[in-house]
Amino acid sequence: MNIKVRIIIASHLSDVQTGFLSPEDVNHRLNFCKYLLSVYPDTNQEIDADAAYNDFLSAQKKVNG
Repeated sequence: MNIKVRIIIASHLSDVQTGFLSPEDVNHRLNFCKYLLSVYPDTNQEIDADAAYNDFLSAQKKVNG
């Protein structure tokens, strides 16, 4: 299912704002938001959120070795 990038980012930021996540989870969600903004500067663009998250995970593996 495709969804606008801005909705995905807003959802993750809302989760972070609750204060119920572990510091690692907060960091992971914020890094995903930064990834989305760098790859999809047009936040009104609709994307497959699951595919974007898998791409993010692949990019993280490359960075972290």
